[in-house]
Amino acid sequence: MATLTEIQKRLREFDKQRGWDKDPHEVNFICLTSEIGELSKEIIDVWIETGKLIKTGINYKKARDKILQERKERIAEEIADCIIYLLKVANYLKIDVGKAVNQKISVNEKRLWGAENLPATSPFHEDNL
Repeated sequence: MATLTEIQKRLREFDKQRGWDKDPHEVNFICLTSEIGELSKEIIDVWIETGKLIKTGINYKKARDKILQERKERIAEEIADCIIYLLKVANYLKIDVGKAVNQKISVNEKRLWGAENLPATSPFHEDNL
């Protein structure tokens, strides 16, 4: 499996071969927002289709699992598209994403996540549906 650094390098080469390395980074950001919209649509559709199955008498977990299985490949493609455009923006800005993510995880590990800021349980947790 490739590291984020290796994927960033592959994307730089991919863009260079096509002359896209000269495009302004705003183009990749615009494409990213479009891809996030497409991913959002897939997730919303899962929510809607799950609700339809629940109305037929199927419990939430079985309904959600069925719809997710049917749409898993499309959702994976949209997630990949989002990651690709995020990495392209990072490439333009010369950001090592692997390093940045690890640094941010380290910061988050030191944060105090007070119980007063967290719900006891999510109303959307499958045990509550």
